[in-house]
Order: sequence, then C-alpha cells, then structure tokens
Amino acid sequence: MIGTIAKCTLSLVLSGVGVATTSRPVQAQTVTPKELHHLLAPKRASYGYYIETYQSNTDKDVTPAHNAATALFNNSFATYWDPTGTGRPLNAKLLKENQQKSVTISQKETPAEFLRSYLSDRRDSPYNEIPALGPFAPAFIKLADAQTHFTALPAEPWPATAKDDPSSGVVWANKTSTLGQWFSSLI
Repeated sequence: MIGTIAKCTLSLVLSGVGVATTSRPVQAQTVTPKELHHLLAPKRASYGYYIETYQSNTDKDVTPAHNAATALFNNSFATYWDPTGTGRPLNAKLLKENQQKSVTISQKETPAEFLRSYLSDRRDSPYNEIPALGPFAPAFIKLADAQTHFTALPAEPWPATAKDDPSSGVVWANKTSTLGQWFSSLI
C-alpha cells in the first residue's frame, strides 16, 4: 500500500501537479469521472513527458531543447515574464494582482502557516509531498530514509539560495532504503 502511495505521490510531483493543504475550507469544483481522468492524464509537451525526461534537468545544458525543467519553466513562467532576462513583465496587471494577493495572505498567516510556507519553499519538491501521505508519512520517512535540511525556522536567516537540492548534498530519499526500489530511478 505505501509503495502505491509513494508511486502516486512521486507521479504527481514529477508531472508538475502540486498537492497542497490548507486549514481554510476550499470548495472543490465538481467534475465527472471522465473529466477528472482527462485532467489527470499525462500531457505531452515539447520535451515529451516530464516523468520520462526529468533527468535531463542538469546544469550542463539548460536550453529548453535539451532540459525538460527549462522547457517546463518556459511553458509556464515565461508566459508571465519576458524570457530574455530583461525582467519585463508580460502581464503587469495580473502579476501585480498576484503580488497583492500574496501580501494579503501573508499578513493573515498564523505561525503554523508561516512555518509550513517556509518549509515548502526550502525543501526539495518530492520531500514536500510526503505530508500528503497523511498518517503514512512518518513510516514513509523512516522506510525511505527521507532527508531534508529544513525541519523548523532557523534561529538566524539562511541565504535565499539555501534549499534542499542535489547540490546541497541532501538527497530527499535513499535508493538503498527499504522503499528505495520504488523510487530509485527518480533519485
């Protein structure tokens, strides 16, 4: 069971689907099973399917033609900002609304929500999905030997570049762990 959950969670992470939790009530839109199947079906992009090409995300070649993460970025972020590096917004009104919404939300955050936001920003994406396992999360962390630098707010600020990523020396899960067989190709 935990292996199935791990595979599903990893598929969501690596396909670009985010899973988030909130303490505020959220009204979900009703969709038919057929619509849901269509929404969740993998979508082929210019680089193929991300879950099949994510390992091309290296610092050796960051061009969209050879790096799936750059292509994914260009297919999303670059629709809001000029991708040539000028910093020019392509939809200034929408970006300003988004920024104001972030400020409004931040001003109303509880300490627990602030901590969750901080940890979500700093942790490696696959590690961030572990809480979605609910009561299975502690077992998954133990059996996957899941690792992160970030478990609490630091006493002093860390550099903005400090994150869990391969260059930090932290691998979110261990290939040789009990659950390693289910995600070893993803690490």
